[in-house]
Amino acid sequence: MDRLQKVLSTMITKMRQNDIISKAAVICIVSFDQFADCFIEFTDVYRISSNTPYNLEVGKDKTNVSKGIRMSLERLDQIVSMNSNAGNDRYVPVLVFMSDGAPTDGSEAEEARIKVRQRSEDGKLNVIPISICGDSEGERWLRGLSKE
Repeated sequence: MDRLQKVLSTMITKMRQNDIISKAAVICIVSFDQFADCFIEFTDVYRISSNTPYNLEVGKDKTNVSKGIRMSLERLDQIVSMNSNAGNDRYVPVLVFMSDGAPTDGSEAEEARIKVRQRSEDGKLNVIPISICGDSEGERWLRGLSKE
């Protein structure tokens, strides 16, 4: 969890330092373990402190990725709809999916991964999988989220 928090903190810092991204990006942070929780609803990146990830508390027993993916896709659908209603039909969100372990929710995780991958292949979602776990099973699973 410490490595995940550090990577997320560094990512937020770099986004805030980039002139274009700091003015255009919005972030939503969904955490997941046994359950999924929206830690931060969509907000401008410059409103999030690089220390914010260190306030994340996640259990260490479960990696229930299906719940995390489902909640993330629901949030992304909301922002896509808002952009579409504002006349921006070309908006393609980015899902940065970080995990520090292999999924523990079996077939549900696989179904969620297929949904994400399909959206990626259809050009409706850009996916950046980041493995913090260091185990090859978790890394392979995460690579399968995005198109090759």
